[in-house]
Amino acid sequence: MEFKPVVNHSVRAQSQHRRQRFLQIWLPLGLAVTVVLGGAVWAAVAAGSPGASLTKYADISAIWLILPLCLVGGLSFLLLGLMIYLTGRAYHGLPDLDRKVQAVFSRIESGVRRAADQSVRPIYTVNSWSASWKAFFDRLFQRRNPQ
Repeated sequence: MEFKPVVNHSVRAQSQHRRQRFLQIWLPLGLAVTVVLGGAVWAAVAAGSPGASLTKYADISAIWLILPLCLVGGLSFLLLGLMIYLTGRAYHGLPDLDRKVQAVFSRIESGVRRAADQSVRPIYTVNSWSASWKAFFDRLFQRRNPQ
């Protein structure tokens, strides 16, 4: 009878993760950097040779410099348009949402106010009775001792 060694799943998962990280992140990134650097070196070497091709390669290198800026600008423009659209949609839904939120906070406010009033009621009652008795005795003793 032959026993198979137990495969540690965490080790297998880590090795699979490393392989996927290399294939899905580092390899495409390395290829993209290599292509961009190769294009830049090619444009610089080709631009160094004298002749009519000098302006052609200068134009190519300008395109290589401007193209990423145009792509980022286009994506920013699309993102801005999307944000404007979503803000407009949210703006149309705000009055109903505002009324609901205001109603919730109004209920919370009335509950807190009622709880605060109930918690202070015994103190107000004692102070009220105390003030009443004090006023009664002050008047009582003022009438007996007129000055």
